[in-house]
Amino acid sequence: MTAARSKTNIGIYEADVRATLTRLRDADVIRRIWRDDYTVWKPKPTEITNRLGWLVVNDLMIEQVPMLQSFAQDVKDAGFRHVVLLGMGGSSLSAVVLSRVFGSGNQYPELIVLDSTLPESVQAVVQAIDPALTLFLVSSKSGTTTEPLILHAYFRDLLEKGVGKEKVGHNFIAITDAKTPLATLAQEKGFRQIFSNPPDIGGRYSVLSYFGLVPAALIGIDITALLQQANRMQSTCASNVP
Repeated sequence: MTAARSKTNIGIYEADVRATLTRLRDADVIRRIWRDDYTVWKPKPTEITNRLGWLVVNDLMIEQVPMLQSFAQDVKDAGFRHVVLLGMGGSSLSAVVLSRVFGSGNQYPELIVLDSTLPESVQAVVQAIDPALTLFLVSSKSGTTTEPLILHAYFRDLLEKGVGKEKVGHNFIAITDAKTPLATLAQEKGFRQIFSNPPDIGGRYSVLSYFGLVPAALIGIDITALLQQANRMQSTCASNVP
């Protein structure tokens, strides 16, 4: 039997989409992206040539899957009921999407993304969790983002009153680039884990890096399947594909 090919109906936008695809083909955009050609986006390379690590990050991260799965199992076994991600903008977007699409696996913690400093938003999280049974994920590429650092200080103070200063570090993990102020803070404060992300990835393109995969693993998402799908898409869009 021959499988029928499905066709997406985009209605009045079809002509525009086809015209855009033609322009992309004629401009050789896919091959240029794989060549790290910054002129695809802008005439100058600033914050482009050093931000294209997302093209191949899945190759790196597939090697980290056993470690991430083991870490997620340890967190699950420790009895954490919630993971609260403290981040702003790009560092939290991928976690929001993954949690909304897949949700938490059986007996894995629930993910709450706190990307606001509004008092009512913070208070809503406080009321939804038991801080002692919550793992706080402080997420910032630069390690200097004001909001996550403020939220860390707030929840750390809250936890110190409950579990004590000696144990509070085990309720925190950090995702950041290497040698950032957040990495230093996490080491000084005895965070449970520090994940050093590849520096050549911007926040909004970081879903397949630690910024997306750590929270995904913590709530029981099959990150192996996720990366395998990414590998298939990478092959489909390779530079040698017409």
